Amino acid sequence: MWILKQEEVLQRDKTLRKRVGELSSDKRFEFYKRANSKIKDPDTYAVLNYIIIAGLHHFYLGKWMLGLLNIAISTAGIIMFVLGEQILGTLFVAGILTFELHQLFRSQIIVKHYNNKIKEQIYSSITGREPY
Repeated sequence: MWILKQEEVLQRDKTLRKRVGELSSDKRFEFYKRANSKIKDPDTYAVLNYIIIAGLHHFYLGKWMLGLLNIAISTAGIIMFVLGEQILGTLFVAGILTFELHQLFRSQIIVKHYNNKIKEQIYSSITGREPY
């Protein structure tokens, strides 16, 4: 999960689209109705990621622990910096910035992976089969 391979994510999306296209029109309508209410927008994720130290983009995808960890490390870094531990504080904040910039540059594929998982769950609940 840490390093998503773009080709794999795109292939899963392509395969899932094919499987959904093979569904009857009623089931396909139900699939898209349910999927449209749950899928996330990659641009919203990216915009939320611009506020790097807040971790809002993690909350957007339901990754509460990662968002809380982001806030905790950012806050700890700022507190250390204010209390005179500039080197340690800088390391904490720099670590968060590095991790979150990576997330920002890969926001499109991260959100596509998330949406694939949501769509796979919906497909399985409608058909009783795995999409792959």
